[in-house]
Amino acid sequence: KPGDVAIECGAHIGTLTVPMARAVGVDGAIYPLEAQPYFLRLLFANLALNRIANAYPGNIAVGGETGTVRLPRIEYDRPFNFAALSLVGRPRNVPGGRDTGAVVPLQTLDAIYRRLVRLALIKMDIEEMEPEALHGAAGLIARFAPIVYGEARSEANFARMREFLAPRGYRLYWHGFRHYSPDNYRGR
Repeated sequence: KPGDVAIECGAHIGTLTVPMARAVGVDGAIYPLEAQPYFLRLLFANLALNRIANAYPGNIAVGGETGTVRLPRIEYDRPFNFAALSLVGRPRNVPGGRDTGAVVPLQTLDAIYRRLVRLALIKMDIEEMEPEALHGAAGLIARFAPIVYGEARSEANFARMREFLAPRGYRLYWHGFRHYSPDNYRGR
């Protein structure tokens, strides 16, 4: 709603960042986080092209601890679903190297946003890291009881999210949807 504040974990190129920023308006704010530096640059471009001034992106991987995480080496000119890149099990707190993927900060939401004064929504699409990130947001969740909208690619991931949220008074709903529109641009 106008004036709301939202955190978006796994913002990718801003597909949801742009409409959320428009929805909260000038009195609200969106904090999109994206671990992949390449997509963060595209996110910045999309925000600029859409004249969005109330979104404050960060190149951060969200988890249950503070440190760093090494991304795999990624060749963006090859076909792959880069948005589905999981950081589960990736090397943590190791130095970078010339022939390795980028090393990015790994942070908890509690550490990043400890000074927030309001929070209406936490959106998470971080490829099976959602349960870990929820633990890292326990303080924000206790203070603000925001809506949590998280991807659960598996029933096991959904169960882990439920284990964390249900004791905190959350009712969980499974939001199923088609991964494409049959009436899409190319008819595929």
